[in-house]
Amino acid sequence: MEPSSQDESQGSKRPKPRGRVTIRYEWCKKCRICIVFCPTGVFTSDEFGAPIISHPEKCINCGLCVLRCPDFAIKLEALDEGKGSETRKQQGEKDSGVDQPKEIN
Repeated sequence: MEPSSQDESQGSKRPKPRGRVTIRYEWCKKCRICIVFCPTGVFTSDEFGAPIISHPEKCINCGLCVLRCPDFAIKLEALDEGKGSETRKQQGEKDSGVDQPKEIN
């Protein structure tokens, strides 16, 4: 039996990433907080405990890694993929009243 086009569109297509994560390894103290708090499993660790971005396609741009990193070693950029890439505020979520950390140049 051949799979229908409906089956192909529902099961095999991966969602596009919503964010691009970068790690400043010179700032990272290898605490693994980013690994523990990432809800989608973007990070794993190497043999020394340093975080590795193993699954960048899983990033949903939630910002938990940035918020929890005590060393400010993680940078997260929202990817603009056109339709469907609105921020949470644009989608109607209430503002939490907490400002997101900003990168200092």
